[in-house]
Amino acid sequence: MVSRYVTAVGRLGASQCAVLAKPWQLTDELSNVLSRAIADGSSRTGEEAAALAAVVTVPMRVAGSGGWAAVKTAAFGGRVMAARTRLTAEQLEALWAPIQAAIPLTSLNAPARARR
Repeated sequence: MVSRYVTAVGRLGASQCAVLAKPWQLTDELSNVLSRAIADGSSRTGEEAAALAAVVTVPMRVAGSGGWAAVKTAAFGGRVMAARTRLTAEQLEALWAPIQAAIPLTSLNAPARARR
């Protein structure tokens, strides 16, 4: 799912980037849940891959501070995706809220299409 997410970040359009640029904030409880889930450092690779994809994609679609806010949100999504196995479904859904409008969580679960 992390690689699907990174691919989705690379395919973001301007309107999706604008959605990711909107301000958001986690509750202390959710922040603590995520901190515990990533404490072992295993999510770093997913977060870095998402951040790199976002740094390449987003500035072409949203300029200035909005673009950097969208990159930050996309990197956060990589962190959440990489930690998803250590989160409950409710926690994952709540953490995914800032990204949901741009990249629906259900779209990452979709089976891959067969190539012809």
